[in-house]
Amino acid sequence: MATLAALASGEVHLGVAGLHGPPAGIDAEPLLDAPLVLAMPARHPLSRRRKLSLRELEGARLGVPPDGQPLRAIVSAALLSAGVRWDVAVEAVGWPLTLHFVRLGVGLAIVNTTCQLGPGLVARPLPELPSTRYWLLGRPRSPAVEQLARTIRSTVRRKRPS
Repeated sequence: MATLAALASGEVHLGVAGLHGPPAGIDAEPLLDAPLVLAMPARHPLSRRRKLSLRELEGARLGVPPDGQPLRAIVSAALLSAGVRWDVAVEAVGWPLTLHFVRLGVGLAIVNTTCQLGPGLVARPLPELPSTRYWLLGRPRSPAVEQLARTIRSTVRRKRPS
């Protein structure tokens, strides 16, 4: 991951990354746990539900990251374990592009609650899937970098997803 490499090389002093655990050799402070949700057009039949089970995704066409990406592995394994058949509607890198395809009606997508859905889209919780933990990485080594770390912490506290 580029953030970890930049911290290790000293190119940057702070970073934020979604990781399964704290990385070895880098100071890490948990910032936020962001649950995974199903993003869909507001008119989709599943949008009437308050939360969803993986079984309700039977036959779904999903926008997913390319093979080898962590979210793709998590989604694939969870749906396989639940016995859910699904299809790849599109492979996309990054939340904005993935949500653009959902908005176009190409498919649904599993994203986390840090995403800004925008008009016409809604999200419903998928409690069977793990949350993404975001970490503040690195150690402030100057007053300016410490101020940036405080600003990041404060912003996260104010904008916590519900």
